[in-house]
Amino acid sequence: MSTTIAPDSRDIFFECDFPECNSRYRRKEHLKRHQVNHETYAAIADLLRRHIRKYHPQAQLPGSRSLKACTACRQRKETCERGVPCKACQRRGLNCSLAGQASPERHIRNADEPNLTVQESPSTDEYVESYFQHFHPEWPFLHRSTFDPATEPRVLVQSVVMIGMWAYGSKDSKNAAIDLHCRLGSAMQNQRSQWDFSTVTSDQIIDISWPITTYQSLLLHVILSILITKETGDMDLGLRHRIPADEYDLFDALVRSCRNLGMFSYPKMLAQYPTATPITMIWVGVEEMKRFALALYKVAHISTTGDRNESACEKLLTIADLSFSMPYCDEVWNIPRGSDTRSLVRAIAETRQDENTDDKEWISTSSTTLHDDRVNFKWI
Repeated sequence: MSTTIAPDSRDIFFECDFPECNSRYRRKEHLKRHQVNHETYAAIADLLRRHIRKYHPQAQLPGSRSLKACTACRQRKETCERGVPCKACQRRGLNCSLAGQASPERHIRNADEPNLTVQESPSTDEYVESYFQHFHPEWPFLHRSTFDPATEPRVLVQSVVMIGMWAYGSKDSKNAAIDLHCRLGSAMQNQRSQWDFSTVTSDQIIDISWPITTYQSLLLHVILSILITKETGDMDLGLRHRIPADEYDLFDALVRSCRNLGMFSYPKMLAQYPTATPITMIWVGVEEMKRFALALYKVAHISTTGDRNESACEKLLTIADLSFSMPYCDEVWNIPRGSDTRSLVRAIAETRQDENTDDKEWISTSSTTLHDDRVNFKWI
């Protein structure tokens, strides 16, 4: 007589049937709670796509063919069929430059970032924590909950460590920060061809990826130059910090590169993301760009250099350049690492989309009220 053995309850799983999702749970109610996330993501993503089609028809829609082509197709000047790898490279047996890109399951930076190489330097949790505890509240343009030193590009991690050393406050840590600052500055100057797009023409823009982490690192580099200058008391009569000419030259190239690439434009921020990108990744990426641009503007108006023309300093970056709305509230931006993803999704869903969609709400619109060429008084 055969005996049927009941399966061990520990071997029973409830699997998610959402495409490309391999999640499974021992309790059915946990699966249902997980599936709500998929439904929320899909609903918000649909709203975002409809918003782009309605309010920004002139912008490239996420996922359009013209957004980005692989290296091989660009060289042959052929239409890239997209995909990983693209169909053209598959047919020819070529190595497709997009094949190494990571799947957008979390907030990741551009896979085409220049790989700036510098010597190894101390990179400890203590200095990263110092950065986010002391520096981040004043300059919140990195997203703390998705910043992972183990996966971020080395140049950004070392830049964060550099600022963390300075913020730590001891004489030894400040000296170590200055030493790392010098080495990073040399690497940025020596490998400038990888990130400097300050002289590119409009017909060269379409296939240039935004090297965002490199630009964040450059901004941190210039900010430390200002902090070092502050201790020496080198200011002009307008109370702007005079930084060395080579440091200001890096900043000048950074701002002009960002402008040429369209990084101050909200529609172009959205256009960086393919259709399948999770809504939270788009939100975090756009928020980072907004906050980065505002930090650039702040630095542009508190720094100068000895041999710099005053009017050129004032016009390097203006309010009129900032074609996006103010960032969302810090409460959402600073949701701690490991928090329930639904909290972020719910917060994004509840934010006022009209602040982004209506160009009358963009910062650039305020330039007509806050600035007058006939009044030579620099108060912002």
